[in-house]
Amino acid sequence: MAANLAGAEAGVFFQSCAASLSGLNENSFADLWIDACRKCLPALSAESRGQLETLGASLGRYELDEQLAACDRYLRGAEETANGLLARLPEQRKLSLALSAAAGAFLCLLIL
Repeated sequence: MAANLAGAEAGVFFQSCAASLSGLNENSFADLWIDACRKCLPALSAESRGQLETLGASLGRYELDEQLAACDRYLRGAEETANGLLARLPEQRKLSLALSAAAGAFLCLLIL
């Protein structure tokens, strides 16, 4: 169900988790979750992937309210990260425009 509700890469991640559940006899759920994180979510930063792996380590091991609290903590952290990136977006745009202009000017100087 999560794979259907999530988009693109997240959907592939959840599908990978579901497909690997047959290996629960040999590996823990946390190991399967971490493996899916590393295989399916390479675009995540190491910090974000580490937070998601930490979440997977708590799922299925504790009482439901503790698991939900871990999910809430992860979501709050992800929101903070997303808000920080959004706040830096205008600055990053200006920098990319300035770098493009500088590269264009440098190319013109090389041609002359």
